[in-house]
Amino acid sequence: METQFDFKNVVIKGDQLKEIEQIAEFIPGGFFIYFAEGKQELIYANSTTCRIFGCENLEEFKKLTGFTFKGMVHPSDYQAMEDSIRRQIASSEESLDHLEFRIIKKDGTIAWLTDFGRKANSDEGPIFFVFVEDITSVAKASENKMLKAALEDAERANQAKANFISNMSHDMRTPLNGILGMSELALEHIEDKERVTDCLSKIKYSGQHLLSLVNNALDVAKLDKGDISIVPKPVDLNKELENIKLTYMPLVNFKKQTFEIDGEGILCPYICLDAVRLDQVLINLLTNASKYSADGSNIVLKVTQEEEPNDYVKTVFSVIDNGYGMDKEFLKKVFQPFEREDHKRISKEQGTGLGLVVTKLIVEKMGGEIEVESEKGKGSVFKVTLHFLKLAEKERFKTVLRDKKVILAEDQYINQEILREILVELGAEVDIADNGLEAYELFKNSLPYEYSAVFMDLRMPVMDGFESTSKIRELPRDDAKAIPIIAITADTFLEDKEKGARAGMNAHLPKPVDIELIASTLCSLIK
Repeated sequence: METQFDFKNVVIKGDQLKEIEQIAEFIPGGFFIYFAEGKQELIYANSTTCRIFGCENLEEFKKLTGFTFKGMVHPSDYQAMEDSIRRQIASSEESLDHLEFRIIKKDGTIAWLTDFGRKANSDEGPIFFVFVEDITSVAKASENKMLKAALEDAERANQAKANFISNMSHDMRTPLNGILGMSELALEHIEDKERVTDCLSKIKYSGQHLLSLVNNALDVAKLDKGDISIVPKPVDLNKELENIKLTYMPLVNFKKQTFEIDGEGILCPYICLDAVRLDQVLINLLTNASKYSADGSNIVLKVTQEEEPNDYVKTVFSVIDNGYGMDKEFLKKVFQPFEREDHKRISKEQGTGLGLVVTKLIVEKMGGEIEVESEKGKGSVFKVTLHFLKLAEKERFKTVLRDKKVILAEDQYINQEILREILVELGAEVDIADNGLEAYELFKNSLPYEYSAVFMDLRMPVMDGFESTSKIRELPRDDAKAIPIIAITADTFLEDKEKGARAGMNAHLPKPVDIELIASTLCSLIK
């Protein structure tokens, strides 16, 4: 039977294929042709291809591979190979592909091949012309290089951890010695009130520092595992900054430094945030600023805000010091675990090298970002950017739902009772839905603008909150597009918030519920 191959506009007939076979025998590398469909049977393979597979002749090669392309490829690599070939051919005008894959030789050893192929047409269907070369020695060299690099990385990590343990041991011992030493002095001068007061003050400072060392080590582990959640609640930012100042001042006074808060850029003081985590971030940064600045230095916490769409406000916290500063090399690894700059002026300072790691993880968990600018000998600026929901003034809270009806979709009876009480306290008339379908039916069968808000759990039987929200938004009514739909859920994952926003939810509030947070959110949504 005569077979024709159309290869780059050249028709190769069956009798001419023998000439190609003769030429292929002199090619230094492997060469074979196979059908691209069906069983992927080989049409031809040169003797070099057979030798690559450890076979002495074509018959041994056929027995080893079944004389199919699939039989040539290591079983674990075949599917990835097929997927790669399809993608490359689809994106190549010349129908070319390049691959690297493993084979199993006749003696059972593994070898690596590099493959350059071209797809063409024949009367019997599409075929591939393929050139291959054994690159096992190159692959092993690369593998050894990667293994060496991995071992070096592991050694560096182990050394960093060893340094951390050493630093942690030293740094914990320092405040412990302070606590024990000051306790002994206080007992020896128990009648001297002024001396005892001074000792107790230093004991308190040492105890707080010891606690921060332990908390930072624990928080790194928790944050890496995702065990720490962010729980936003209504906060007066001005009052929160005053609390931070009260916490921070003992350290500043101890080092005879000055500290000021510049809050002139605050536009919306009443916002929704996790105050505990914000405190942790700012105290970590301020503590670093104090530790790595000389006695008598000046430290500033500057806060600016910029309004954003959807009742959010971008808030930037800048911690500015005129301390020792950092060089460019250390700036590259300032947020890496167990790292502390090696400098004789700061070697005596206490710390595990985890404070900034924890800070960065918390900031990212809050959906923000942190950056740093520093110059050796001139100080540093750490800038934290976060995005907070603006809240209405408290005076509006108790009347926000007066004479208004709302739908509460919640499948758990206890949660229904708690949320109903909160909403009634805010002045609302509440209709309960046990699942998302009931919530949808309640709204669909209501009069236009009969309901002022929908509170939607996400995980419910029959129909979940996402689908229920989408179906409400699809109704051909003006109020279906305008009514605030608020998720109240134990799920605080970013993907759930994004999925809720795509479904048409206006806000995403965490359980356990907070009456002020619910009320303030409603104030921002109900016009």
